[in-house]
Amino acid sequence: MYLVMKHFVNKEDILNFLKKHPQWIAGFASGEGSFSAYAYVDLANTWGIQFGMDFSISQLVNDRILLEAINAYFNNEGGVYNRTCGVSVITFRNLQTLKHLITPFFIENPLVGTKSYEFERWAGLVDIFYNKQHVGKSLEQRDVFLKFLSLTKELNAKRANKRKNLKIDLMSKWLKDLSSVPSKEEKFALKQNIKTNLIALTGGKDETDSDL
Repeated sequence: MYLVMKHFVNKEDILNFLKKHPQWIAGFASGEGSFSAYAYVDLANTWGIQFGMDFSISQLVNDRILLEAINAYFNNEGGVYNRTCGVSVITFRNLQTLKHLITPFFIENPLVGTKSYEFERWAGLVDIFYNKQHVGKSLEQRDVFLKFLSLTKELNAKRANKRKNLKIDLMSKWLKDLSSVPSKEEKFALKQNIKTNLIALTGGKDETDSDL
């Protein structure tokens, strides 16, 4: 006697399944999803630092169609592309999408396991950025940047990233020493300091400015 199974092998079938069982996405994201945040030097920003957040899911390239179906579930607001080593990824970066689509979905369809704590921290970062708590020239806004950096460092802390932590530590120290909005020259000095320290961390290997 053979076991008869239903196979979901095309985008339409997978999408229909996801619409009936949205909690499946939450379960899948608990294992394969990543809630990320990052910071980099931006000379045009008032306080010299810019933030970014994203939600992504990685899968072997053979299952790219699954990621495309998940993207379709979220109104194709993300991007699906192939990385090296046979891996595909779906990523959502648009702030409106993160706030009004991704965050409500995972509140309604809770993550199971420790990933729920990552989501909680990440959602807090999205709120800070969405509500523009960081916009302004007072020390209160500077402290919002410090809070964001602290939460960013805590995010995915189990996956130690020396480069990320070094950047955050240098940015945080720099901000704490400021008593007013920094000049463009001070922002550029921060960027150079981070670059110098990253090169030292990597044993003299010069990395691209995308790290800054």
